[in-house]
Amino acid sequence: MAPIYESDLAEERYAQTEWNHYELWEKVEVRLRRHRRLWIAGTVVLFLLLSSVPIVLDQRPKWATLGAVRGLGEELNRMKREAALDRAAFRLVFAGGGSLAYRVEKATSCEAGVAGAPVREGVLPGGSLVLLEPRQGEALGLQGLLESFCYDPIVGSSLAQGTHGFAVIPAGDLTVARSDRLSVLVLGGASGEVSFE
Repeated sequence: MAPIYESDLAEERYAQTEWNHYELWEKVEVRLRRHRRLWIAGTVVLFLLLSSVPIVLDQRPKWATLGAVRGLGEELNRMKREAALDRAAFRLVFAGGGSLAYRVEKATSCEAGVAGAPVREGVLPGGSLVLLEPRQGEALGLQGLLESFCYDPIVGSSLAQGTHGFAVIPAGDLTVARSDRLSVLVLGGASGEVSFE
């Protein structure tokens, strides 16, 4: 057996200590790299959030009008289904003055301009939204806007030929004639098929 000298032990201890320091520094580097990546990712996410705020604020009224028009479409389809089940004409009438309040009534026929028996009342969702009246729609270049819609399962809808519909706009946009956040529910054909614009 060869003798072990103190210098050999010191050299071995030095190599072992150097290796431990290397492993420790490697762990520290990994942690620092992870923190740097997290800061970069957080900065990117914060930048994207802050840059999307103006877009969200500008488009929020458009999303509200789309929600109101979607609710109106659901109500019209419900009314047409009830008309088919009851085999009677049903009419949806808005309160007027741009109000989103409506009532559904059971009528004798769509030709009769007489108010029928009320079935239910409701208000479309959306706080500062208004329903465009036909004359206001013409000022914005929209033809064929309605304030009421009648559906008879035997005869069909009360609409004349062409495209008709309902339009919902934010109240503030109406005063400045801004029509890019306007949403339209289009009724076409004899059955008053619902589509959105």
